[in-house]
Amino acid sequence: GEIIGTPDMQEQVLAIVRLLEKYRLEIIPELSERVIRCLPVKAAGRFDNILIDRTNERLVMADLKTKKKKFWTWMEVDGQLSVYSRAEYILAWDAPLGHDSEHVLKTVPSYIDGPLRYVDQDEGVVFVAPSNGNPPYLRRADLNRGWRIAQLAREVVEERSHGRSAEREVNAM
Repeated sequence: GEIIGTPDMQEQVLAIVRLLEKYRLEIIPELSERVIRCLPVKAAGRFDNILIDRTNERLVMADLKTKKKKFWTWMEVDGQLSVYSRAEYILAWDAPLGHDSEHVLKTVPSYIDGPLRYVDQDEGVVFVAPSNGNPPYLRRADLNRGWRIAQLAREVVEERSHGRSAEREVNAM
């Protein structure tokens, strides 16, 4: 479709399109900007894209980053994509409930099978389009290492929560 934004933004988008074509990756519009739920790490979020890799027909999780400066670490990005890729559920808003008093069709949320059941669990793709105008590039995401990071982060959150719990205060000596 039409690309909106400043000429610089339009060029960034076109450069990403060229990168996708070069690496034979395709965006699946129906699997863009979807809300997921990942129970093992008690997380929910909205992923950017799932791509199909036309070199081998596998599906891969993808994310867009527009940070000006280089990332200090890619650990968070790998962790984020791994949570998306291991999500058991995608939220769907297309289950009809009925009509309200103004005859507007209402829908209720339901869940459908998530990326865990069909996307590559080893590797993802990061589109990096720096907001300072530097050329965009693609980066591979290590989803196995990212998953270990996501699990560790969940463990840290649980321990910190326990450390601040009311139960700990009550049991003070």
